[in-house]
Formats: sequence, structure tokens, C-alpha cells
Amino acid sequence: MELVAAIHRSFRVNYLRDTLLRPTMDESSLSTLSSLQTFSHADVVKGVTMSPNGEEVSLTESYLVRVIRMLGIELHAIGVLEWQELDNPSGNSSRESSSQEDMLYEARDPSTVVREHPLGSATWKQYLAPQDNSLASRRLRRRGCLSFLKELFNMVRLSLQQTDKDDFFSVICTLDVDLIDDFSDNISQTSQIAEMGSVASTVKSEQHVEIPQASSPASLLSLLGNALADPNIDISEKDSVLEIIAGVAMHDPSFIRRHCLDHHNSRKEMEKEAVNDVPKVLAGRPDPNEKKQVIDISPPNDLLAALLFLLNVTTDAGVLLQATEIMRIILDTDIVGDNTSITAGFKDDAEGMPPGHPNGPHHDQHTQPSQAAVTTNDQKQFFSLFYEHYMEWLVAPFQFTLLHPTRRVPEHILKNPTESRTMQDILASWRAGVQPDDKFLQTV
Repeated sequence: MELVAAIHRSFRVNYLRDTLLRPTMDESSLSTLSSLQTFSHADVVKGVTMSPNGEEVSLTESYLVRVIRMLGIELHAIGVLEWQELDNPSGNSSRESSSQEDMLYEARDPSTVVREHPLGSATWKQYLAPQDNSLASRRLRRRGCLSFLKELFNMVRLSLQQTDKDDFFSVICTLDVDLIDDFSDNISQTSQIAEMGSVASTVKSEQHVEIPQASSPASLLSLLGNALADPNIDISEKDSVLEIIAGVAMHDPSFIRRHCLDHHNSRKEMEKEAVNDVPKVLAGRPDPNEKKQVIDISPPNDLLAALLFLLNVTTDAGVLLQATEIMRIILDTDIVGDNTSITAGFKDDAEGMPPGHPNGPHHDQHTQPSQAAVTTNDQKQFFSLFYEHYMEWLVAPFQFTLLHPTRRVPEHILKNPTESRTMQDILASWRAGVQPDDKFLQTV
């Protein structure tokens, strides 16, 4: 595959330049290898944003969209499974035994090779991550997706020409991906886990867990907000998410502002259609109890609320510095993107780049209002939104004692709190005044 070859070439050039030849290289050799690395990165970006057959150019069929779809599916499933652990503590013993099995197969001999599937299939597949539906495997796939996106955004930022960079960000920030699980052929009650190297292959049976369908479609920025809203996500994964968001913000913060405005408008429409009344404490606004305790729950797909949640609850200095810098860029009116137009794709059709957003009009179909006027209008709307709906959470730590659930609350539980016994316990505990040793709510 050309994409795999480009990735291998990029790795080898980087290894030669930064490790093997670094002490002996002159400026000419360094410039040559740097140029080769730039072209290799451009080939990688082109490969992940085009269709697998390389003929029909369609971003919706690209490897990049498949990675974003997998990230959304795993984020949703992890949230549901972790919440079910709280709702059904009696089932933890079976999950612990499953985790022990995971540790056993990870510790096996690295020389073990992939074995044939016992169901009698004539063919077998090899994967770079376990393909079962256990919580541990889903976390591995989530981490892999975030690491992939982080490396891709670094390639775009460092190696692409400015016009291609503008096109990439305009597409990736406006693209909506349907979160339909297309890996059902790999994930079943009896599934094959095949991984070369440190993780050996094995076949194991699992109990089927019913997971509600995730809201679809979803954008990359929405999914990154969901990742940041998880209080148990690993520091390295938070770092990957923040690097991606920072790349977008440094390129053009108007993409994030526009996304926040679109999300707020769609959320207002959903609230109008909602049948059940959601308690005020879960509605996204600070609602203190008699002891001035506030539950900080980031609404689903809300990037701005997730960034404020991270600022309020995290204690890692590096994460705080990154999140603070992103908020500063988004709120700085002097930082305006250099884009003169919102194009929908890459311009180089001959090289197989996507020519346009699959769901949007072509560039020549856009009306051409003054870009400065559009940007100014977006800024005014964004700041109006921020001060009306989010400023309260920015100053909440100075007014109240903040609490947050020990697990990220799934979207279907926020919409229907009565479906979850754990959520009912959380609300009852909050009304009575949360104690420091509460098992469901953690004090910041």
C-alpha cells in the first residue's frame, strides 16, 4: 500500500536525520533530508484523506474518517460501560476476571503468531489493536485513535503548504461523521484478538452488553470535547486532545468559535423537542445546594464546556497550561485567521486530494461577503454566547465547592436521569449535601 510505504519512509527519514546522521550532517544534507521528510508527510496526509482504492476521491470513505468514526464509537461505548459499572456493582467481579485475562494475554510470549479462527473461516485478519468489545480493549483503541490524530495534525502543521493547510483545517473542522459501527464483523460474542509483537493473539468469549446508539453525526471537535469531559482519561490522552485543539486554534480560532455557535444552536433545537424535564442541576448551569455545592457535568459534544471543566477539575500543571492557552487564543479578539475564504477541500485534484466537502457546496458556489464582516459577526455572537452561558462556570470555583461524578455521564442518562439508579443517588446526595467520602461525587 502506498500509504504504508509513505509512513515507513517518513519514519526512516526521521530516524536518519535525528539519530544516525545528526552529528555528522552538514547544512546541505540536513536540508535534503528535511525536504524529503516534508514530501513524505504530504504523501501520508494525502493517503489518509483519500478513498482506499485511490481512484474515486471521497473523503467519507477515507481512512481518516474511519479513525474519527472509531474514536466516536469508542468514546460513547466507554462512557456507557463505565457508567454501567456504577449502576451494576454486582457485575464488577466478571469484569475483573476479564481484566485479568487481558493482563494474561498481554504478558504472553511476543513470538506468538496469529492463529486461525476456530469458527472454521478460511481467512484470518491481523489487527494492530484488540478487536473485542471489552472495556480495556476499547480504551486501547481510543488511545490509538487519539495518537494517530495527534501525529497527523503535527504533520499538517509542520509540513504542508499554507493553502493545503487551510483546506485541511476547513474540511476537518466542518466534517460530520456518522457514528455507525462498521466493525460489527470484528466485534462479536466470540471475537478474535490478533496483535503481533507485545500482545499475542487469543480468542475469548464475552457477555454481550447492550450499548445505546451514539448521537450521530458528530464532528471531530465535538468528540474531542467528549474526551476532555471524561475525568478518568489518561494524562497522555488529554495531552493528545489538547495538542489537536491547539493546532486548530493556532491556525484559525474562528473554526472553534463557529463550531461552538453551531453546537449551541443545535442544542437549543434539541431542548425544544425534549419530552422529559431535566433537573436544573444537570442542565449545564451552576445550581448550588444549601451548602453551596455545585455539580460540574460537561454536556455531551460541548467543546467549550469541556475545556472549562478541565480548567476546573484538573491538577496537572502541564494540562492546565495547555487548556489556558487554548482559551486565551479563542477569547482573544486580536487573533483572526488569515483565511480569505472557507474552501471545502484540497485543491490538487490531480494528486488525488478531496476536492470538496461531501456535504457542503463547492467553493465557487459560496456567496462572497466581506470576510472581516463575517469574522466580526461570529466574534460578537461567540462572546455573547460565552458570557451568557459559560462565564458562570469560569468563576464558579471562586463562589462554590465544585463536585464532579467519578465517571463521565452518558448522553442518554443526562436526557433521562430516571433511567439510572446511580444518577438518582447522585441527585439525592447532592440535595442532602455531599460528604467528602461520597463514592459517586468527587470534590475538587
